[in-house]
Amino acid sequence: MNKLQSFFKSLLVRTKASFYRFPVSMAIILAAFSLMVLDLWTPHEFKDEKIMQLIVIFWVTLPIFTAFSLFFKKRWPLLLGLGAALFLFFTTEDTMREEDIQVFMLWGGAFYSLLFVLPHWKNNQNNGFWTYCTRILFILILGFACSGILAASLTLALESIRTLFEVDIDYRWMETMAMFAFFFVLPMFVHIGLPQDWKTLEKNTEHPHFFRPLSAYLLTPISVLFFGILTVYALKILITTEWPSGQVAYPVLYLSLVTFGFYLISYPWRQTWQRWFFAALLPFLAMYFIALGMRIEQYGLTEMRYLGLILGACLVLESFYFAFIKRQRLQMMLIPLAIAAFVFAVGPWGANELPIRSQEKRLEAVLIEIGALQDDRLVLVEASTVPDETVVQISSIVHFLSRRDRLSDLQEWTSVDLFDGRSGEEFMKAMGLEYQPWGIRDKGRLLRFSHSSRSFGTEDFYPISGFDFQGGVDLSYIPHLPEVATQTLSLQEETLVLGLSPSGMLTLGRQGAILSFDLMALEKVLPEYTSKTDPTRDVEDFVLNAENSTMRVRIYITHLSGGYSDASETVFEDLSLNGEMLVDFK
Repeated sequence: MNKLQSFFKSLLVRTKASFYRFPVSMAIILAAFSLMVLDLWTPHEFKDEKIMQLIVIFWVTLPIFTAFSLFFKKRWPLLLGLGAALFLFFTTEDTMREEDIQVFMLWGGAFYSLLFVLPHWKNNQNNGFWTYCTRILFILILGFACSGILAASLTLALESIRTLFEVDIDYRWMETMAMFAFFFVLPMFVHIGLPQDWKTLEKNTEHPHFFRPLSAYLLTPISVLFFGILTVYALKILITTEWPSGQVAYPVLYLSLVTFGFYLISYPWRQTWQRWFFAALLPFLAMYFIALGMRIEQYGLTEMRYLGLILGACLVLESFYFAFIKRQRLQMMLIPLAIAAFVFAVGPWGANELPIRSQEKRLEAVLIEIGALQDDRLVLVEASTVPDETVVQISSIVHFLSRRDRLSDLQEWTSVDLFDGRSGEEFMKAMGLEYQPWGIRDKGRLLRFSHSSRSFGTEDFYPISGFDFQGGVDLSYIPHLPEVATQTLSLQEETLVLGLSPSGMLTLGRQGAILSFDLMALEKVLPEYTSKTDPTRDVEDFVLNAENSTMRVRIYITHLSGGYSDASETVFEDLSLNGEMLVDFK
């Protein structure tokens, strides 16, 4: 108990000191959180893409400033953080794509890794580094626990007010409470509590002893289990001469995580035999690269596959290091990963460039092969002579480039405007081919489909007069889950149960009365592929109406997607439905 009190007392002292030492970090967190709340409460028609851009930039600037200010203890890191924020603001586009956010997360992660690597690099202080990591791990666990309790408590308080006092509380208040706990309290807690007195950490001998049984009775059996599974799988490959499936990457990565975690956690009580886990990991990493290479050869290089290559290279380097180098530095578990994160995030070899160039070269080779690209210009080809699989392959690459706003890189191939929102379809039309990024053709239709109505903006309000209640619909039927996907909606004192079956029947039940909607019939009359920027769509085409003696219901579908499990299109393999439901109780 005295040791625990001493730890919390030292944490409190660090908290007081660091709060005044790092006011800029606190200001960045406050600014990012405030912008997130602003974006949440801004009506859809007034949302500004620059808000999301600023949010991402603030969260990336935070680790840059924190890392440098902690280790250099000078005033100039403040200017560095400000300069980094301005650079990111003026060099990134207003519209933040998912790929951009992933790259920014890696950029921030690379700087956060410096928090682990830099304090003990000059001196080979493995014990101090281990203590430093365990302190940060404790702070993170404590921070997540406290934030989770806070979020649950605030949400429950709002729900209690809504139920007990019959107050109609906007759902965004629930999200605001969760954001306050995890995007304000948690980062404040973690940044304030970062260990600073690194010189004393090397002298620490009071190791948390619960790590020892954790490594011996949990991580060791898990390691042996996954080594056994992958060994049997490797023997299967040798016997059947079938190359490994791409899914083998996940158990190999998990085994690597457990192996390195096992070694790090048990470091104060390590045994010589533990190092051979790293040597045993190398054959499975070779299998991992073979599987990944097959996927790249078949489908080309993407951001995630590129990340997989870099991560695999780091694991191979680290496995060799910890298996065969006698004088080790624990920082080597993180240094290759930090370098890889920087490589992946920036430069012509980064995730925004190398996969793009790879896919462009792949597309060029396929188009030349079918005769659709001659003298660097697109020409018409006879669609019936091009295999369906090739059309889907071309469409997938075109879709990949379109989503990243890079199809315009190929503008010199055609006179079609590739900066237009429907450029993917127009690009395919220039070759006389159909745009089919979702699947193969069957009797003129797609086995995979995706339909979206027009977004409800200032010009697309839908009428709600005559209805008492409104609620969101979000249902997904997925194989291997219960046969019927369900969603329960509470509207005042009424409870409605939605069900979605693989036959495409959407049911709505209330007090034993059932309304049914045939989504399969609706899907067959909708366009095969609809761009979200298509201005010709009519919202009324995406409306379902039904009524009985107890209620009248109207559902406005915003998105319907999925795929058929059979060529006759009578059963859905999977199905997702999003929309808004209006209800009038009789």
